[in-house]
Amino acid sequence: MKVKCIQCGTDVLSTSKFCTTCGMQMPKQSIPATAGGRTSFCPECGTAVPDASKFCTGCGTQVPGQDGTLGSSALEPKENLSLFGYFQQCFGGNYANFKGRARRKEYWGFVLFSGLFTVVLGLFSLAILVPTIVCGLALFLPSVAVTARRLHDIGKPLAGWRALIVFGTSIMSFIPYFSLAAFLIGIPFTIIWGYADGQPGTNKYGPNPKGIQ
Repeated sequence: MKVKCIQCGTDVLSTSKFCTTCGMQMPKQSIPATAGGRTSFCPECGTAVPDASKFCTGCGTQVPGQDGTLGSSALEPKENLSLFGYFQQCFGGNYANFKGRARRKEYWGFVLFSGLFTVVLGLFSLAILVPTIVCGLALFLPSVAVTARRLHDIGKPLAGWRALIVFGTSIMSFIPYFSLAAFLIGIPFTIIWGYADGQPGTNKYGPNPKGIQ
């Protein structure tokens, strides 16, 4: 049996996990290749539902969209920026955004370029600490915000010991002779949180930033 990819419309085998043309991850239940009309998918369980449906027949979740329709845009891939593009985004609309989710690429884009800017600025201002301190203050809020969104992506809140690690190491990095200790304490958590894949589909913090189920 063949089914239709919701991204490009290619007919692929129903057992396939990814479309052979565009690489889109196939939902749990896909549009039959011979089906007519428009069908979309529940963002929670992936069940195929008609666009006119207000609730999923598989799990009862209210499907998003206007007038009770899901709309094919629910599963369209989100804008895939470069690492530097995500870094710029963290300094734009997401500067103090603690809501929603951040994919791994966004998180590592911020970690990479914020680290590079800090190191380069530090090398050129060894005798003057003011530029380094100003840079650190500018990076503080977006750093905590993107970490919060990355934790949301793996289903964890920025609370308890996680909040203590994030805020503690951030504050320590501004204190002379404690910046190295902050780095050594924070790097294992940076790697763990940055490596973990996000939860599939929509979780309680929002839709999958990759746009797939």
